[in-house]
Amino acid sequence: MSGKFNITGFIKHTVQKIINWFSYSHDMFDDEVMNFRISKKRQSNLRYKATRDLFSMSIKDTDDIFKYILIVMMGVMLVVMILMSQHVGISDREVEQNKYTELVYNHFHHIGDSDAYKDHPYAKTQAQYIDLVIYSIGKIVHAKDIFVAKHLISAIFGWLLVLYLSILMRRAYNWRAAFFTAAFMLISPRFLGYAISSVTDVTFAFGFVFTITQLYYFCREIPVIRIFRVIKIILGMLIALSTFNAGFVLIHFLFVFSLLNFLIYNPIRKFFTTAYLKSLGTLLLLLFGITGIVYLTHAIGTHFLVKSLVLPRDALTLLTVNYPVAENQLFAGKIIGPDNFPKYYFIHFLFITIPLVVLVGFVLFFVFIRSAIRTLKPYSIFIFLYTFFFCIHRVRNNYMTPETLRAIYFSIYPLFILIAAGGVENAMRSINDKYTNTVVVGLIALFSILPIRHIVLNQPLTFIYFNELSGGIHNAYSKYTIQYDNEANKLACYWLKDHIKENGWDSNPDYTWKVATNGNQACGIFFNSDKNIELSHQPFVKSDTTWDYYIDFCNDVPPAMLRNNLWPQDTSIKTFRLENMPVAAIYCNEYRERQRFVCDSIEKAINDSILQAQNALLEEIGATIYNHDR
Repeated sequence: MSGKFNITGFIKHTVQKIINWFSYSHDMFDDEVMNFRISKKRQSNLRYKATRDLFSMSIKDTDDIFKYILIVMMGVMLVVMILMSQHVGISDREVEQNKYTELVYNHFHHIGDSDAYKDHPYAKTQAQYIDLVIYSIGKIVHAKDIFVAKHLISAIFGWLLVLYLSILMRRAYNWRAAFFTAAFMLISPRFLGYAISSVTDVTFAFGFVFTITQLYYFCREIPVIRIFRVIKIILGMLIALSTFNAGFVLIHFLFVFSLLNFLIYNPIRKFFTTAYLKSLGTLLLLLFGITGIVYLTHAIGTHFLVKSLVLPRDALTLLTVNYPVAENQLFAGKIIGPDNFPKYYFIHFLFITIPLVVLVGFVLFFVFIRSAIRTLKPYSIFIFLYTFFFCIHRVRNNYMTPETLRAIYFSIYPLFILIAAGGVENAMRSINDKYTNTVVVGLIALFSILPIRHIVLNQPLTFIYFNELSGGIHNAYSKYTIQYDNEANKLACYWLKDHIKENGWDSNPDYTWKVATNGNQACGIFFNSDKNIELSHQPFVKSDTTWDYYIDFCNDVPPAMLRNNLWPQDTSIKTFRLENMPVAAIYCNEYRERQRFVCDSIEKAINDSILQAQNALLEEIGATIYNHDR
């Protein structure tokens, strides 16, 4: 019957459509089984067409203009990031890491209780190599401020992370996609702020992204196994593991990406053939060999750590348990803790702190995904998407403190940028009209103005950023924790030091100034070199007379007071603001000020009386001598 529905034919037709839709070349699902072979040669560059029209926005051209813009932008940003890193504050987490580094350093040099590091919570999950190297060099050169050096190294690693991710997109797409990748990362205030202030997190993220990039190349090159590529994969894993044991998750990606690539591009009907099993065995032998080398090298290099055996699939969760559970935090206008921690916490946090233009790029990737499939192999898209969503899935059920959120955010955000930049490139390839694409680039530049403005006007508090969807800092204020760890401490402490020197230090050099704060323990670092300033940590009480100055941070202020503009008080002598919203304030104790003024006045009067008496006595003695001579 001609009108009868043929279910078998429909299924075959559907399957063929799916295969054709995902196909990128004629050799997919070929009858030949992969024959692995080892090569000592490095990967050759992709084919590159040159045209004269460098300013075209069309896919038909190489878009070299983006290449030159990218080079100039990266050069400028290296200098900018290094300069910005010298002004950021210090978090409690950095102080704690430095203490742990000191314990490990003492272990190697047999100073004091050299085994004291074993009792530290970091000993089970953190290798601390980078911090240890910086700390050791600081000891050798007698560095006065080790945190300045750490922030400098952090900025350099952050810049390298941006550069390397851009190179990946250059290989996957073109220079235009590489430019959007770097631009999106550098206009992201949260990313930029973290990149210049946390060397441990940045090093882990660099090793993480570096390894994912090498796995992408590795899968592209199969069945050719390049020794140089294998060495890079191992090196990338060890860089990530040099800070966090969470780097073992990269072994999970190694197996998933390699085996999936093998299964897709080999005929499954030849599974039980000798050639198939031999080829699969060769691949498994290589993967287990890499795993063994990584585990063995890490075990030998971290003999001073308390070992914690963790499966690669679960390794990423170590980022959420790497620090003791902190106090409750403010989130979406509510106080949350481990008991009422929402599973959407991290995803919600991502979408209120990422610039809107980057979010649009992320959505465009899925809207124009067919363009991505035509450009990349299907498993390449799988690598990008699986890495991002797997990381989200593994951490979303774990309670995150403000300290752990930074490490997770910095590791996952580059993957988000990868998808967002790909989305813009996919959209422009689908449109493929130089005039329309010029308008698209113009719109991206227009929507980038707000985050760029925030970075320029609000540094060194760059990382305190909320996007347009969240209503900005004005709407997020009193709804979310604004400063995770009082990172405005350097700004406030240095201002107070200058204020004291300008208003009384020189007139009374022997006086010990009492400074109190509700900030973190890092505040003490900024006053270490000032013997005339004594710092204490205590809650703010207006009637307290034990301090001369008080540094008050908004994190310790009840949300209701922030919401109703009841903080800071009118008596503050200095208020530090972010987009006109106060984040820190300094008070002067009026009672202590008057008391010190009275004491100084009495002392001055006494000194003047003594001086007058001395002068009168000298005059009398002089007159007596004069009369005697007469």
